[in-house]
Amino acid sequence: MLYAVKFNKMKKAIIVEYSFMTRIVLDEENENLETIVSETKQKILDKVNNELGENLCEWYDDDEMPYDAENELSQIK
Repeated sequence: MLYAVKFNKMKKAIIVEYSFMTRIVLDEENENLETIVSETKQKILDKVNNELGENLCEWYDDDEMPYDAENELSQIK
């Protein structure tokens, strides 16, 4: 006779850190937050879509808010 055994997989919360850099050329008088964000947005999105692994800095356990199955389920509802 065969029995199905359900194993609970261990889970944990992890913080993942990425760092993205890109270069733009602007007129000096246009050096402001709005212009910089506007000019770099597509370049950064391309890096996210195509070079994500290359921009991964590090990952580490989330000690401040560790995984709690009950808390995770209650947030979904």
